[in-house]
Amino acid sequence: MMLASLYMCLVIAGTTVFGETQSDVQKKSQTQYEFKNVYFIKPSEIDELSKSSTLLHIYFIASETYYSTLKSLFDEMENAAKYLKSYNIKIAVLDCLLHTEETEYCAKKDVRKNFFTFKNGNFLLKLDLETLFDVESIMAHSIHLLSIDKVPVLLSRLERMNLESKIIGVKDLIFAYFPLSGTREHRIFAEVAYAYQDNYNFAFTAETKVTEGLQNANSINSESTFAIWAMFCSTSTHEQLQSGDCDNIMYKGDTNLAAIATFIRLLGEPVLYYSPSKDALALLEMPGSVPILFVYTEETSNQMIEKDVQELAHFVRGHAKLVVLNMDKKKNKKIAQEHGYQGSIPNIAFLEKPGEVTYINRPWSLESAQEFLEATIYLSDKPSSEVVKKSQHSPETDIFSESLIEEVETQDDEVEDAVFRLQLEDMDLSFMPPLFKETFAAAIDSAQLKLVLFYLPFDHVSMAFLSDLAKAATNFSGSDVLMRVNCFDATDLCAAQNITSYPLMRIYQKGMKPQEYKGHLHSQSVLIAYILLQLKSPVKLNTQEEVDKFMKGHFPMSFSSYSPSSVILLAAKENKEVRLIFKKVAKSLSTVTAFGIVTKKLVASVAKKYGVMVPAVVAYNRQDVDKPIRILTDVTEETLRDFAWMSTFKTLPELGINNFPTLFAKKLPFAILFVDKNSTASLEAMKMMTKIALSGQFDNVIFCSMNAQPKTLGIKILSSYAWTATLPMISLVNHRQAEVFNYAGKLLKDDEVTSWLKDVLLGLIPPSKHLEQASWNAPGKYYDFLAMTDSLKEIENTANQNAIDQDKSNDTEKEELIDQLLKEDEAARAQLLQIRKLQLHEGKNHVHTSEEPQSLKQESTPIEASTHIEL
Repeated sequence: MMLASLYMCLVIAGTTVFGETQSDVQKKSQTQYEFKNVYFIKPSEIDELSKSSTLLHIYFIASETYYSTLKSLFDEMENAAKYLKSYNIKIAVLDCLLHTEETEYCAKKDVRKNFFTFKNGNFLLKLDLETLFDVESIMAHSIHLLSIDKVPVLLSRLERMNLESKIIGVKDLIFAYFPLSGTREHRIFAEVAYAYQDNYNFAFTAETKVTEGLQNANSINSESTFAIWAMFCSTSTHEQLQSGDCDNIMYKGDTNLAAIATFIRLLGEPVLYYSPSKDALALLEMPGSVPILFVYTEETSNQMIEKDVQELAHFVRGHAKLVVLNMDKKKNKKIAQEHGYQGSIPNIAFLEKPGEVTYINRPWSLESAQEFLEATIYLSDKPSSEVVKKSQHSPETDIFSESLIEEVETQDDEVEDAVFRLQLEDMDLSFMPPLFKETFAAAIDSAQLKLVLFYLPFDHVSMAFLSDLAKAATNFSGSDVLMRVNCFDATDLCAAQNITSYPLMRIYQKGMKPQEYKGHLHSQSVLIAYILLQLKSPVKLNTQEEVDKFMKGHFPMSFSSYSPSSVILLAAKENKEVRLIFKKVAKSLSTVTAFGIVTKKLVASVAKKYGVMVPAVVAYNRQDVDKPIRILTDVTEETLRDFAWMSTFKTLPELGINNFPTLFAKKLPFAILFVDKNSTASLEAMKMMTKIALSGQFDNVIFCSMNAQPKTLGIKILSSYAWTATLPMISLVNHRQAEVFNYAGKLLKDDEVTSWLKDVLLGLIPPSKHLEQASWNAPGKYYDFLAMTDSLKEIENTANQNAIDQDKSNDTEKEELIDQLLKEDEAARAQLLQIRKLQLHEGKNHVHTSEEPQSLKQESTPIEASTHIEL
């Protein structure tokens, strides 16, 4: 594409090699090939590498005639070097014809057929070009070299059993089978092994006989290209080895880096949870792609199925989580109702989407439960009429059709353009100084308030947030309020601060525990939080004048432009528990609104003014003309949190992307009034809707409005709720049940709408529409990577090399496929590299920084620069 060509030209134009431009070297080399990621070096530079821990491959060009035949090799080297940068593995070319200096490598007989590999300035080994046939093979062998002493190749079952015996009771083993080295499967295994080498032992084999005795090993045959097992030797015994192997499970997911990396990560996490324990509820609230299975049981069946549950937990280990719901408990019943579960008990189910649950339609047994898992979690081809499940048909598509490729590449142009421009855009980070372990404590202790962003330079959300903050940093008073920590460079600091997700902004205030910023990842939201934090809620209000100013948003400083509400506590001396609750909530929600505590001597007079009994909490919303004053008398931590959040909304708020998450979290139906803001009828309808909301008859409903004028989000939503509509119009939406009720009355009168709402909530009116349980598919044409994987394997296993040489189009097609699959793995690769770097900094391996030879230094994007790991 044009942008890619422009980017390549920009990079090549700026590349220098030992004082010579790359084009000068190539002119002398009589070749037109232009490298961007592969380096030209001189013989004298080889010795200089002794100062570096870089792993370096060098290919020596020893004959002019080779230039005409090396283009395909150079293509693969260039593509591989692009991805190997992340591992600090470099590929170089040394042209023996350009230099008169003597070098022992140029004189070797086998110089034309090998890569020569160096590490720490020493020659390590030779890699035969016959084993480096494409980018996957170059990457697989290169990354494997990083942990070659920890990832052995096993040639017999006896060798495998000896390895199991050595690690029994100590460590688990990740064991793989792939018949050929240098394949995509080999590369994926090498990347995972490199990242997790301190957590597990790794080994692999190319012989099917070495897999004998392992789970489902009989499924391995001459057509198999990959299999992987987790062998739990750390919890097995020597007695077990006398009659078999360590307990083990076979991986049953997709063959891609992200899926296998997730499998390895989940092996080290708990599998079985019992609701409503704290861990189980936290798991249910945690978004993610890990499947969660539910076992519905009751006291009478607990003992009967407990052994089966343990078996199932082992069966899904590494693939899913298992949550046991005892239906005798109210909280668990509520969870099951939210799932939409209506089956018998005991049973096992998989919640694919809210309100759409898949379960067994026959009596419980371990065998039926395992078959259910095969058909749902593992997506086996085995049909099962006993599983209640909805399916979706996808039409067949030619994954290599020119029209598909053209459409996908065209729709990517906008994305590529945005990314390209972001990379070229220099961030002014002068108002966001960096922090490291040595400077962190002093910086935090020196100021009253610090906002620190912890981020990863290869995480696109992190970089977008950092860019936005950098542009707005001048709006903050002082140049050191906003600070940043690059967690790829400062891994020790981020580990000490227990940073586990990115980007994360943490708030440090003198004399207080650090707290996490939980607002929108937008500079304006951060600025609002910063202003509110300076209030140091809860504010002590000593006089009536201070109370009045605080309620208007002008004490102890002006904050009315940053928060629509103020919340005060009226409590007597004996209301100690209420005071503690208020202070706790005020501190945790200090970035949401302003909190104040009225001094004891004023409580009686202020309470009389607002007509409340003590203790009470009073909120004032300065933007709500219909109900500015809100009162809370039943003060608990939960009710106060909800009250404080809702105090920031009007009685009839306009629904939008900023307030939807907060309102949706209340798990109540939405009564939405769709309006035309320029219509008198709509304005009258808003008054009517506000009146109903204020009536107190529908505390279990959230009332809101949406602008449904042409080309708005509101009209798009309304059109999905109703075939035709005349504004203003009311829809009651129960998201939990995926139901929509449209008001059918001709006139919007408060008594008629009130009666209709009551009938809907009592279940007397059928829904007008059921919301679709939509799949989150790509909005346009897309590459089917799974189909591409299958096709790639077919090419690798069945293609005749001579035929491929004759058919250049097939060769190009395969290269494009490989490149697509490598790009697909980039996000997972970045996470694995971060895991490995954290391990190195935790002292499991020594890490040091050494000066690179000048020849290997070149400008790179922030992502490339930040993902280098010293080996």
